[in-house]
Amino acid sequence: MSTDGFTQTLARWAADMPLIESSAAVTIGKQAITDTIGCMLAGTSDDATRRVLIAATSLGSGNARVVGHTQRLAPGAAAMVNATAAHVYDYDDNFFPAAAHASAVLLPSLLALAESEDLTGAQLLDAYVVGLEVMGRIGEGVNMLHYQLGWHATSTLGSIGAAAACARLLSLDGAQMSDAISLGMSLASGTKNQFGTMAKPLHAGFAAEQGLRAAMLAKHGVNATSEPLDGTFGWRAMFAADSLGFDESMSKIGRPLAIEEYGLMTKPHPCCASVHCTVDAIMGLMSEHDLNAADIERVQTFVPKITVANLPFPEPSDEREARFSMHYGVGLAIEHGALRLRDFRSGGFGNPAVVAWAPRVEMVEDESVAENALGANVIEPARVVLHLGDGRVLDRTQRYAKGVLQNPMSTAERNTKLRDCTAESLSDEQLSELIARLDQLATTPVAEVMAFLARTS
Repeated sequence: MSTDGFTQTLARWAADMPLIESSAAVTIGKQAITDTIGCMLAGTSDDATRRVLIAATSLGSGNARVVGHTQRLAPGAAAMVNATAAHVYDYDDNFFPAAAHASAVLLPSLLALAESEDLTGAQLLDAYVVGLEVMGRIGEGVNMLHYQLGWHATSTLGSIGAAAACARLLSLDGAQMSDAISLGMSLASGTKNQFGTMAKPLHAGFAAEQGLRAAMLAKHGVNATSEPLDGTFGWRAMFAADSLGFDESMSKIGRPLAIEEYGLMTKPHPCCASVHCTVDAIMGLMSEHDLNAADIERVQTFVPKITVANLPFPEPSDEREARFSMHYGVGLAIEHGALRLRDFRSGGFGNPAVVAWAPRVEMVEDESVAENALGANVIEPARVVLHLGDGRVLDRTQRYAKGVLQNPMSTAERNTKLRDCTAESLSDEQLSELIARLDQLATTPVAEVMAFLARTS
């Protein structure tokens, strides 16, 4: 019987697992990769991404491409820029056991490394699933406490997951995989007080770069403690000391794969996921009762404490704060019946009709609606009450946000989002070409995909 601790068990699985060919895992993985590339294309022209690119370019060049640009950077720097772009609009997917934007971290690090190592999409997909497994099983042991304490898990768990994913892509052995995870732990950082600033999407960039760096250091023989996650001074003790721990997670590694157990939440709205259940409920009620904006007097939304903490901007001053505003999201849902990228960009932010809803929206902290049920993909449900001008009161509880495994987006809805993300960068012909390339990802060299993405603008 093995006496390995959690990290060693996780590392051994991540290094020794045969090439992952599960049809369910591959299908979900390809959908997530396509969605994340769409988010990268949308975010490449954002001011935050542009500034990160300028800074990265000033530090030197390399052989890894940046989406939508001609520069080639060192793989870690390219991963940082592309991950920032993927996360800058908060349109990228959520992975609930990690309480993190996993794909925005994992995919950019893997794209940069796979391009520089001349690897294929099949190898990238395999490494992506392994990275999710590592993030998911660690997340199960520490969340939701870790997230509620204020850590931005996209960054803290992301650097560890990216380290494992990149180590898998490099075919490192169990000891090297353990070192990569351990080094990734030492690079973990980032708190939620950065929400609403450029640093928030840069957290994804930091994690992608740091994870790739950790894997390369491990490849070249830099060792680290064999149990970084558990025990005295371990990651859990320092970041979430009173959490459940890893015993149950250790028994679940790969059985089933976390990507199959949880799926990923593909986001239909380009804003913080804490807004989603509320706006889904509002749009559902408006459709069901054939309402328009003039019919609604005021809105109450009853949400968990974590939702209130994540959305501190009732009257946002710019598009970055708007992504973390319940009041702005509700106004968009009522006035437009949808939330689109243009509403969260500098030129589209601040529509007076939308902003006018702020004093008519009440966000109420109510722990009676909180479930924090990771396994059921229920972290931030919402109960919405619409008070209508004719005296009626409509009430709906939204348990599952649109886009989770239990309430998935349709193919048509995914395509609508992809078109929203690429409207400014790809023609219809180019979008069709991208979809065709990604459909054949398993047999396509990653360098070919990156060459296509780099020439978009």
